[in-house]
Amino acid sequence: MKRISNGNSISLSFHDCNSLDTSDASLFEVITVKVQFNVRATTPFGSDVRVVGNIKEIGLWSVHNAIILHTSPETYPIWTSIPISISAASLPYLIEYKYIIFNTLTSTAKWETFPENRKALIKSRCSYLNIFQLNDTFNQISNCDLSLSCDNKIIQDLVNIVKTKSTEDKLRELAQILENKEINYTTLQLGSLVLKSINTTKEDNTEAFSIFIEWCNLKMTLQQTKILLNSVSFCTLTLERPSEDLVSKIDQYDNSFENFDEDIVVNFNLSELRMSIFKESKNSRDALGLLLTDNNLEKKEIELLEKIMQGINEKDCIWKIVLAGKWICEMMLYALIRFKQVTVMKSQFEKLQKTENLEVLRDLLYELMELLLEEYTSISTSIDHEICESLAEQLNTEYKLIYHDLFIVISHYLIKAIPLVNRKLLLAPVISYSGGTCKGFLHRYPSRFPKDLAKYILVISEPNEYVEIEHNITGMLVISVDSLLLPCLITAKSRKIPVAIGYFPPLQFDEYNLIVNEDTCWLSK
Repeated sequence: MKRISNGNSISLSFHDCNSLDTSDASLFEVITVKVQFNVRATTPFGSDVRVVGNIKEIGLWSVHNAIILHTSPETYPIWTSIPISISAASLPYLIEYKYIIFNTLTSTAKWETFPENRKALIKSRCSYLNIFQLNDTFNQISNCDLSLSCDNKIIQDLVNIVKTKSTEDKLRELAQILENKEINYTTLQLGSLVLKSINTTKEDNTEAFSIFIEWCNLKMTLQQTKILLNSVSFCTLTLERPSEDLVSKIDQYDNSFENFDEDIVVNFNLSELRMSIFKESKNSRDALGLLLTDNNLEKKEIELLEKIMQGINEKDCIWKIVLAGKWICEMMLYALIRFKQVTVMKSQFEKLQKTENLEVLRDLLYELMELLLEEYTSISTSIDHEICESLAEQLNTEYKLIYHDLFIVISHYLIKAIPLVNRKLLLAPVISYSGGTCKGFLHRYPSRFPKDLAKYILVISEPNEYVEIEHNITGMLVISVDSLLLPCLITAKSRKIPVAIGYFPPLQFDEYNLIVNEDTCWLSK
């Protein structure tokens, strides 16, 4: 970042400004979609409903490889599969399938009687956040298309905004639409996608955005405004009448960056700068300049933290883990996430900088993990992903969940920190993701279950976003993960299934008892 003084104002130019790149290169490298089968069917005692079809994911027409659907006293006669991940070489992609009623007592199958197969045509791709639904009735044939196309009027209104000529007109129309909508996570996500598309031009839009942020300050909370504008960034910004302290912090960070200081030193100065911006924004008249400056700096701090965590080793890990934990708490404070709780956690990390206490540090890391999972789940389940991803597709921009980058860096931090602290405490270097006890046969993913009715402890090496938890899973041993926010982990925790993450020695297929808590992960026959 370069600073140039202009009387009572300063101009800032940001290094590695990449605000023009909004194409989605990460979500769709492989065409994989999730499909969930739902069917209304009445069944005799001792029978269940299964789906089988023309692709390997649903059994290649083999009854023995068919996918079992499940029901409950509350949902019967509706039977539902877990979401099935289907990989396609290209789109559109045709699935043919039928349902069978399988008698588990006699191992016989009753097929749907119409001669043709059911057909579902996958016409568009989508991220793991969306699940295509098939809703059928047994023995009543139906064909359908699966796509993200959404007829919701707000999508068309928002797409039309991007087609208008001036940035000022686009922002005025966006404000008018948001004025008539309830401000929730879905509308904030939609608005953020539009702003990201508006902000892809090289022209200086700061004056138009200044008017828009004034409207935001009148109609929204500060946290809502920050969420809405998080995707907006400029390569050059002007700050009006910054304090001497802020200018000093800018110079310290810039000198550290230019002198190629170690990443941890650069981030120390960056953290001091962001804290100065955070304090000054409470009374400054230049709210837009400070907010957009901090948007750019947040991206840089996330990048630096990722590098710092990669370099943490067992020899010097504790003080770096404590310092990084303090910085992460500050980042959540800037985003106004759980402000009171995070303020207390930040002070605890600061105390640990003075007096090392591994037990307190471990408890603090697990508290941070619980906070992360609760916030992520709350936001993710509050958003209409179909509408949001439909808009992203039409705007040709990447769809990321609110706070995505911040949540991911916190997840990476915990994956690195918790096992190292446990090792220092002479405990197993694992993450107790979800506590509890269970019993079941060890089973390695993704092979099929030998016994349909048995209970299993799932052993999985590197789960991705498309792994689903079967109904007969009672526990999970996960060798390694890139994220603590994978759907399979979130689902397991919500179902109170014990989950431990870390290295486990090779084990024989047998029935085991699994105990998972913050102090131990114990597996015994």
